[in-house]
Amino acid sequence: MAQTEPTMRYRFMRALLICFFLFISCVGMAQSIMGKVVRIIDGDTYDLLTPEQTVMRIRMYGIDAPERSMPFYSKSKDYLASLCFSREVRMEMMTTDRNGRVVGKTFLPDGKEAGEQMILAGMAWHFTRYSSDQNLHEAEQSARKEKRGLWIDADPVAPWDWRRQKRGN
Repeated sequence: MAQTEPTMRYRFMRALLICFFLFISCVGMAQSIMGKVVRIIDGDTYDLLTPEQTVMRIRMYGIDAPERSMPFYSKSKDYLASLCFSREVRMEMMTTDRNGRVVGKTFLPDGKEAGEQMILAGMAWHFTRYSSDQNLHEAEQSARKEKRGLWIDADPVAPWDWRRQKRGN
């Protein structure tokens, strides 16, 4: 099926932005961008409208939130929306993932990092496979101890285990 002109333009602009950020990271310049959160995809992914009017899909660094059909999926997504939807944020790009999404830290208007806030509220896990961030580790330990959010369950299933189980079926 032939792609429409806007779809091709969107993909081209997205690829161009990703290349730009990769170039910046190679030369050691600052890797942050201001933008407005215009859509919440789930508890660890959102769309950012840049000053150039380009929409970038952002995967939040160091966290993994419940997948659709998992307990706490809706609560996690809603909590992320309460933190940043329709707000100006600063995103620091860390890398890109295998799906072409920008992976970055998201700083809220009050200066707090959104991923850490998600973990503190018990709405996401620290994704230790890709992050050894001590702040995220401590946030998860605090949420577990206080039984906040998903930690109210006796033995919550981590998203990476749930995905592995689903692939096995």
